[in-house]
Amino acid sequence: MSRSDKNSVAVFFSNGLGDHILTLPALRALRAALPSRLTLITGEGKARWILRDAHVEKVVQVAMTRPSDAAARLFPVADVVERIGSVDCLVSLVPWHSESLMLLADAIRPAWSIGMHQDFDFFVDARSVHAADRAFDVVKAFSPELDLDDFTVPVPLPPWSEDGARRVRDSIGPGRRILVVHDETATGSKQWAPSRFEETLRVLTHEFPELFVVVPSRRPPTFDVGRLGGNVASIENVSLAFFLALVANADYFIGVDSFGIHAADIYGIPALGLFGPTRPEEWGFRFSGAGTSLRAGESMDDLTVDAVLAAFRDLVAAGTAPRPRIAPART
Repeated sequence: MSRSDKNSVAVFFSNGLGDHILTLPALRALRAALPSRLTLITGEGKARWILRDAHVEKVVQVAMTRPSDAAARLFPVADVVERIGSVDCLVSLVPWHSESLMLLADAIRPAWSIGMHQDFDFFVDARSVHAADRAFDVVKAFSPELDLDDFTVPVPLPPWSEDGARRVRDSIGPGRRILVVHDETATGSKQWAPSRFEETLRVLTHEFPELFVVVPSRRPPTFDVGRLGGNVASIENVSLAFFLALVANADYFIGVDSFGIHAADIYGIPALGLFGPTRPEEWGFRFSGAGTSLRAGESMDDLTVDAVLAAFRDLVAAGTAPRPRIAPART
């Protein structure tokens, strides 16, 4: 497909928090591929500022609802059409499809549409394994020569968040290595047993006395941080920007399949991702080469403390891995 020479392109994206980081390279690449004026249609929420790093000219936030556990969203199509005005093309970067998205594609005609579903005028059969690459497959329909790695750079952070993360690090003291732990996920099946998280951190802080563990979250941690001694601290009610800054300033990261592993990945932090029902080939590390994914089975119950300890020791010994890898679980 040739590059568009039209005047206005509407880009649709709305998905989970982690998907904002996974899709950001595709949105950056689309900005580079098209000389058009870009309008981003996205859901309401605190993560929208991440996508602004693609320097789109206009952002239209829309209330999205999920009728079930599926990823698809519904939204007021007439409101979106009125707010975006006349466009020449609609680009969908989401892997899901819904009645609302189909109606939006119909409503913009005679403008044309492109996305990962056959209801669009141009269907992109995105067969890439990793979620970040699937969104990028849509952009490559405009410019096949584009490479995702060329558009993978850290998310710029507000100065206040970086200052706050540095103050946390300074308060911990010199000569310490910071491990950020993220146990928070909206999907219960991706949660690791709190007792296992607690036992893992108890062993690690004893084995690595220079290690200081920070557990940032919007809600209280799932395990009792107070029982782990003075080398572990939780920070609750953190903002998204402050969370990203804490991860970006860490020495190591451990987290379940959630937003945090994608943050560690794009900032190049040596990290360990814990997976159960979801596949790390699809949702694991993709950007920096500093992450190791650990999956013992299709349930988080299959993931043992010994396996996580062994993987973290390997991470410390290896430093930054030369490429992303999926580690075999060891018991």
